[in-house]
Amino acid sequence: MSTPDVAADQPVFRALADPTRRRLLDELRRGPRTTGELVAAHPEMTRYGVMAHLAVLEQAGLVVVTRQGRHRTNHLNPVPIAEIHQRWMHPYARTTANELLALKRNVERKERRTVVDDARTPIAVEIEAQITIDAGVQAVWTALTDGVGEWWTHTLSDKPHAVVLEPVIGGRFYEQFDGSGAGALYATVTYIEPGRVLRTSGPMGMPGARQYVKTYRLEPAGEATTVRTSASDPRRRRPGHGRRLQRGRPVAARVPQEVRRAGRLTRVAESLRTAAESRTVFAESFALDDPRRLDQS
Repeated sequence: MSTPDVAADQPVFRALADPTRRRLLDELRRGPRTTGELVAAHPEMTRYGVMAHLAVLEQAGLVVVTRQGRHRTNHLNPVPIAEIHQRWMHPYARTTANELLALKRNVERKERRTVVDDARTPIAVEIEAQITIDAGVQAVWTALTDGVGEWWTHTLSDKPHAVVLEPVIGGRFYEQFDGSGAGALYATVTYIEPGRVLRTSGPMGMPGARQYVKTYRLEPAGEATTVRTSASDPRRRRPGHGRRLQRGRPVAARVPQEVRRAGRLTRVAESLRTAAESRTVFAESFALDDPRRLDQS
């Protein structure tokens, strides 16, 4: 049995030891927030203080950051906490713990009439997660596509006959219930760069989602590979966060050419009109009858 890497856990425990950082994570659990929104939600701290705490959380891998122009959006990365949970939580112990927690929530809700209930906590409309895997990019890409049935857990049946992902544009990601051809479609591949980016659109096993868009991005990290995933429900995207994606990265939406041309013509016309008005005022100030005389001086 391998010994857990205690040193690797230190940044996570150090980050979670501070109550202020835990409050920031509580805020991000409700959904992604810009740094400005976090500053506004915690008036007891300066902007510098919030950014310093976010830097510690990001270094520990508990926060994943996306940037759009000058705006920085912070997301809770659930992977490090899930790793700690899996390290000490035996499957049977998980069942017992969940039962006792459910009992606690039920009793305390009746006693105090107010309690934080997981069922009532809003689901984040955008989920960002990141993990580093000790394997090369090609090995991870193969596991992500051809070998998806070996690790995919969001199955609709207890023992599916097969889970298949077709790594081509328009390819299906689906589950076969048995050998008769019965099954269900998880999603459809909408974008792919072999070895780098895979994007699908569909439920993907997400609870309550009709059309989740999920993207996997692979980047080499020495001999390892960093896998970053993003999942969002386009029907519930946060205001101001509508983004096009080009080659797996967000880019500003393009303005149609005719609109840009009309805008340039409008600005030129306004500039000419302003110049003409200025010439007229200047000429009148010197009692000149014809402003064109200025050209002859």
